[in-house]
Amino acid sequence: MFYVFRFDNKDGGKDIIPLSFYQRKSDRGWRWKGLPVPRPLYNLNLLDAQKMLPVLIVEGEKAADAATNLFNDYTITTWPNGSKAVGKTDWKPLAGRDVVLWPDTDEPGTKAMANVANQLCSIGIRSLRLVSPPDGVPIGWDVADAVAEIKSQVRERDAVVSLVVNAPLQTMTDRSGESKSTANKEAEKPKRKTYHDYLNSIGDIELWHTPTKEAWATVVGDEGSVNYRIEGAEFTTWLDFKCDDQGLGIPGRDNSSKMIDALKARARYKGPMHKTHLRVSGNLTDAVYIDIGSDDGKAIELRPDGFNITDSPIHKFRRVMSMQKLSRPDQNGSIDELWDWVNCQTEDDKMLVLAFITAAIRPQGPYPLLVLSGPPGASKSVTSKIIRSFIDPSAIPLASAPSKLGDFTAILENSWLLVFDNIDKIPAWLSDHLCMVATGSGIRQRQLHTNTGEVLIEGGRPAILNGIGDLTTRPDLANRCVIVNLEPAPIRRAEYLETSNGQALWPLFEKALPRIAGGIYSVFCAAMKHYNDGIDHPTGNPRMVDFAVWGNAVGMAMGWEPGAFDAAYRANRTAADEIALEDSFLWKYLESVFPSGDTKWSGSAEEFKVKTLQAIDPPEQRKRFDSYKNSTIGKELSRIKAILNQKGWQVHFNKTNKHGRTWHITPPGTEK
Repeated sequence: MFYVFRFDNKDGGKDIIPLSFYQRKSDRGWRWKGLPVPRPLYNLNLLDAQKMLPVLIVEGEKAADAATNLFNDYTITTWPNGSKAVGKTDWKPLAGRDVVLWPDTDEPGTKAMANVANQLCSIGIRSLRLVSPPDGVPIGWDVADAVAEIKSQVRERDAVVSLVVNAPLQTMTDRSGESKSTANKEAEKPKRKTYHDYLNSIGDIELWHTPTKEAWATVVGDEGSVNYRIEGAEFTTWLDFKCDDQGLGIPGRDNSSKMIDALKARARYKGPMHKTHLRVSGNLTDAVYIDIGSDDGKAIELRPDGFNITDSPIHKFRRVMSMQKLSRPDQNGSIDELWDWVNCQTEDDKMLVLAFITAAIRPQGPYPLLVLSGPPGASKSVTSKIIRSFIDPSAIPLASAPSKLGDFTAILENSWLLVFDNIDKIPAWLSDHLCMVATGSGIRQRQLHTNTGEVLIEGGRPAILNGIGDLTTRPDLANRCVIVNLEPAPIRRAEYLETSNGQALWPLFEKALPRIAGGIYSVFCAAMKHYNDGIDHPTGNPRMVDFAVWGNAVGMAMGWEPGAFDAAYRANRTAADEIALEDSFLWKYLESVFPSGDTKWSGSAEEFKVKTLQAIDPPEQRKRFDSYKNSTIGKELSRIKAILNQKGWQVHFNKTNKHGRTWHITPPGTEK
């Protein structure tokens, strides 16, 4: 093992000094000395690993490193210790290889490459080519200079590459001393393949682009069609497979890159425009399609008159790495079996859970967030996984809540259903983004390594959150949630292992899954019909009114009592509001500061703070409340005023001047 150090001198010259590692008995270390003769070639490890590639020999390590990034389809090498050390190098690793020589354009460089050619002929290489420098280059011009000229746009990249690709064949002398031309051998060699050859081998594929100009391809196989993002790793792997399957072998990096660029350009400027869909597509008035996620590209088609499996969905679905296949539904399945696996405590909870599951497979939102809470052992995680199995099965069915926005957007881009497990507390930023996603807002981010490029991620996702405590303490999030409290099941079952009494959880559930899925889709189709026929507006004008309307359609499909879902959803909303109020530091004081029947009060946040401090006892609580800023108190009033108004309070504000707002608070029971 040794290093080669190059020292550039002030007079324009250079010193090349090797540093070698040596071991002599127990003594070992580094010394400024070259290796014993014969010395190894540069990049010897690559020469061994890339035995099928032709070899480009240049003079000097600097030139070799410069050529590496330019000639991807060649293995680059050189010899150590300069032009006079050609005969002290071990050239045997190049036996049987196709070799191209690139000499420096000066007399020492020409002589050195002539010596290299003699050495190569003596070991029996397959073919030999010699690069001819273009006209007008300065003395000493080499491949490193060519790369520098490409970077400064003095010379075209393709022109430099062609110097090597089109270098003329040389006549070699074999070991017997006879002159032997490589022309006949070269004629017998297969023609060097271009990216056009590889493109022609893949057959017809459908090229198209999205509204944001992202290039896609639809590939039809023996089992069905699959959509690939052209710049994605999956499509590159498919191209490698197709080219190799057609007998051309796997294209090199240069040809592969050119193929991708050509297909991308055709898709963007010649292909039609389609929107991509993740897991679900369509509309409630005509048909909804759910991507099964199988290799055959089939989907479940749901219409008001029933569901079936279709071989050719009319929409373009995209696949992600974590996506798993949906179970093929049983046309004769029933919803009743669902409750053997989802441990709801009340009929109201069953209504809400079924409304959530069916709402989550609608192509358009808004979507509620299902919050599963309960004590340890209440099967919150298992219930989350079971519900996910009907909507968007994943290789990672449960995940912890993201800690930063970048992680959240990655999950959003790669999941239809968001499932966050074992949450202790939801931070404010995540609460805000969950609200945005539930109601359909997207996320825009700057594309990495660009100044103006953007990454656009569509919102509109259903979500499941589970945890032991109260998770929906912020009113804006609580208004978008369906909260279901679970209790420990009477008998706990092993999740994965087969047991002596046959009570393993997942093997039994997988048998029941097609029947339950068929029941869910049957309810969905019937709800579509009622939804399209027209549904009465839910009472009380609740938040997420679209979900409330859908829940009533599900109720009609299930034969629930009229108004039953409205009542269950309204009670759930009230419970969520109470959770949010209990978490508010103002609520505990409001009823004592403003007792029922008291007169209307008006004032600023600062005056509200003074009035509240006068009513607080003991001193410890007064000191704590006094630590809150006036702006914090104003924000908290804004946060809970909608809930207070629903409870019979009258809380609002108006801006009277540039210094702040005037709050108006009227407690319940006050005469108007």
